[in-house]
Amino acid sequence: MIFALAMCGAVAATEETTGGEGGLPVDQPLSGDEVNDADIDELIDPIIGVKVNYEYANDVINPGISLKDAEGKAVDFTKTYDAVFQGYKLEFLYPGASEGSKFKVIVSAPGYKTQEQEVTVGKHPTDLADPNLYANVVFNMVATDNYRLGREVTKKANELLNFGTADKVLCITTAGVPKRNGTTSEDAIEGIINQSNGLITDGQGNLLLLKKTPVDPVDFAFVVKRGNQLLLAYFYNGTLTPSYVGTISASMTDAQWTNANHKIGKDTYPVASLANAWAVGTPTDLLKAAAFHGHMCDGTISGYAMTEVLLKYFPPEQETLTHSGAPADKTAYRVITIPGDSKDDAFLTILNIRPGSGGALSGFDTSETGATQQMAAFIRWNDVLKTGTIIVLSFNRAKFQQDFFAETGLSPNQAQHDHNHDDVTQDHVHTNMYPLKLTTWLLGKLNQFPEQYIDILLDKDGLNEEAYYYLLGSASEIKNPDGTVRIESKEAAGLDLTYIAGLGLPDAVRAVPANNPVGTLTPQQMKQIGIDAANLAKEIFFNEKGIILEKDDRDLLVQTSAGYVRFNGQLTDMTMDGIFEVLGSRLSRYTLLPMHNAPWKPLYFTFTLRGADGVTMDSIYMSYDPETHQFWVGTSEDGKQVNDIGPNALNVQARINDLSRNVFKEGNWFNIQSIANAWRNNPPFEQLMTFLYHDHACPGVQPGFFIVDKVLTDFPLSGQENYFWIASSIYCKDDSLIYLMGISPGSGTYMSQRLLNEDLLDNNAALPSGTDEGLLVIWDPVNKVGRAVIVTFEWARFDMTGLTTNEARREAQIAGFVALYKNEEFARMISPVKIETTEPKYITAAEFDLIKQGGGADFNSHDFLRSLPFRTLSDLIQVPGGDHQHGDGGHTHDGTGGHTHGPGGHVHTGTVGHSHTHAAHTHTHAAPELEAGEELSGDEKAYEVSKTQPSTENQSDVPVYAIIIGILAIGGLAAFGFLRGGFGLFGK
Repeated sequence: MIFALAMCGAVAATEETTGGEGGLPVDQPLSGDEVNDADIDELIDPIIGVKVNYEYANDVINPGISLKDAEGKAVDFTKTYDAVFQGYKLEFLYPGASEGSKFKVIVSAPGYKTQEQEVTVGKHPTDLADPNLYANVVFNMVATDNYRLGREVTKKANELLNFGTADKVLCITTAGVPKRNGTTSEDAIEGIINQSNGLITDGQGNLLLLKKTPVDPVDFAFVVKRGNQLLLAYFYNGTLTPSYVGTISASMTDAQWTNANHKIGKDTYPVASLANAWAVGTPTDLLKAAAFHGHMCDGTISGYAMTEVLLKYFPPEQETLTHSGAPADKTAYRVITIPGDSKDDAFLTILNIRPGSGGALSGFDTSETGATQQMAAFIRWNDVLKTGTIIVLSFNRAKFQQDFFAETGLSPNQAQHDHNHDDVTQDHVHTNMYPLKLTTWLLGKLNQFPEQYIDILLDKDGLNEEAYYYLLGSASEIKNPDGTVRIESKEAAGLDLTYIAGLGLPDAVRAVPANNPVGTLTPQQMKQIGIDAANLAKEIFFNEKGIILEKDDRDLLVQTSAGYVRFNGQLTDMTMDGIFEVLGSRLSRYTLLPMHNAPWKPLYFTFTLRGADGVTMDSIYMSYDPETHQFWVGTSEDGKQVNDIGPNALNVQARINDLSRNVFKEGNWFNIQSIANAWRNNPPFEQLMTFLYHDHACPGVQPGFFIVDKVLTDFPLSGQENYFWIASSIYCKDDSLIYLMGISPGSGTYMSQRLLNEDLLDNNAALPSGTDEGLLVIWDPVNKVGRAVIVTFEWARFDMTGLTTNEARREAQIAGFVALYKNEEFARMISPVKIETTEPKYITAAEFDLIKQGGGADFNSHDFLRSLPFRTLSDLIQVPGGDHQHGDGGHTHDGTGGHTHGPGGHVHTGTVGHSHTHAAHTHTHAAPELEAGEELSGDEKAYEVSKTQPSTENQSDVPVYAIIIGILAIGGLAAFGFLRGGFGLFGK
């Protein structure tokens, strides 16, 4: 009765009236049926009071509420907050409602489990003449396990470190992609932010997410800075008992370092290097690059310094279309390296130059030509004039170390920082403090003058197409408009320093560095830009659509280039905190997505509201001008600033033209709408994060998700093993492999050599219509032995009936993959994909080296692997005296730093699918217009793939080899032609 009385008098206490779930207009009819004024008087007006309590009482979250009738049909309503009742009033018109009618109320909130309750409406308890019907329901929301973990571990760290008395606070965590109990762990990030009460946020740059695979543990490292001292509380694998509490400063003693190593294990250097870099004021974009790479080191720093030199003397002159299959895969630069030096991962994140963007970053071992891992060749290519500038930069590590030892008085013999990744190990376990001291010292130097240890070895203008494709390769012929062949297909030669130096090109004209002062906006001023953008979006939505944007609305998506782009040399991360303050949007809630961009791109914000129909995507695009301090808002031909970018709009070419030319005219149309429409279908967190890293969603990135599943399930790592991938068919999917498999160019675990199309087809008897995507090695650096397989992928097919544009077909395929990855039905799928691997072969270290060099004399690593005989592990590893002893490969955690990697993975119980034709699967530097099977026919054979549990078909009967003391038996290599002597560019 008290509740009912409060509801009757709630109007005066109402704070705000909004639309229903999804932000329905306040002037829209409240039922799902059309009504007129006469009908309204005869309709019953049910009113349901909803009170929401949270497990953590200080959570102030506007819950998502939806309403269904007894048949499960969605019901539109107005949602009003009543300050007296401290709850929400749901008011709606429902023809035929009567006393006893039942409705279902569904409540959701970030970090909490969604709940549903059935309510029965009835007469007003004290006013029987009131024609309306009433009900009351209370939701006691229960936190998800991961949200509770984030909350509790942050609370414990605060008790140990006392955040409030610190100069500043940092959190480094693996949470996000890694899974706990089969669920990705992004809710733990939400818990960290909420529990820290504003001390840790996305915008401040003090929340670093270490890139990990789905099967890695969820770890947390909290660091506080007091003066020059750093204190760490480290929590391993979701436990609330810290493994280590103590100093992590670069000034710690060797004894303290040994103790930390003993307690933390292999994460000691990653945490220490990132913490000390953060403490000395390292730019946020470099911190993110180091977190992506796995730690801060002089290699990562040198990559950052190279980008500074490149942008200073060889700035981008124009954006060039390098991969026509994905219209937004544009880059002014191509990069060729010998993967294995950490610098390469800095290029991936800071410059947004990735292997998956048409092979924009590529390379394999070409050291025989004089190139080194410290070098990088940048090609600034003009695709219209078919000419470019080539620049070769190198990090002068010897000079840097010489200066370091001279200035610090330390002995070179004491420094043990190994930059040779020949063993393909991703773990940096250092036995003393000198690597950390080296890194911290170098950061100080490069903050003053970034290029002082970067040498410009070569910079030449006039690079032509022949040289361009010699270095980068072309999977198919490059043809003139009349069909004649201009450039023959060829494998990539990579960083061939001898060839580049011998081209005889004229010296490049270096830009005169602009003497622009660095911007002086305070963090609060930067945050205000985000606040102003959010408020402008609210104003436009209300003026044009009558929609009041709710805070914490899970149907409202904000996409922004903040966090990557700069203006006046300043980073823009703090704008994200401004967005959150107004709209409650952030990454851990799936509602704020930082879009991967190069630093010179515009600062933009897109606000998209998912309609109640699940299809409409009303969107506003705006960008900020740092000179005028004003926002430019995209406006369509008919004068609208709120425009639908959902599937219906994508199926009308005139609308696409209008949106891309007038609304999203800064070149971001495809990137934004593709991810927004993928988000519309609620993809899993790891899939969404990969789309963001790839900078758009597309069918082409999808094979990587399923290949990673196959690898993690069928070839789980054991002991010290690592994955290595040499790509042969190079396109968008390589980015998902890098993001989810724990491989990267900077760690030496990803290399690429584009092979010819004919070398990639019809090689797998089980999948005669498949394509060989790459060669996987599961490498044991301790015993110098690996298992190698070739991975073949066969695309699925979708029914594209009724879809008239390329954008609509592409969106449908992306939606299909999101559904398939979640094991959901998708009506358009004709046949799913299938993935097969060759039978694993054991390889030696010498054979592994040849694979990394492109596979021998014929430059084909696949043919090289096929030429090897099948051997047992005992053929390659023998204990002196002839006895074979094989351990079980176990690597356990006993509190002293070891990490256990179980055989888990992302397991699919249904089929997986993708649409792709062979014509669309021609990966060249001028790739086909339609990406990943836009033009479809329905006559290809359907294949099924089941992933209910890990397959054992490809596993050797020999036990895993972690406890073996042995020698390699490689004497027969010469007989098989494995060793080359003086053979061309790559001979040994």
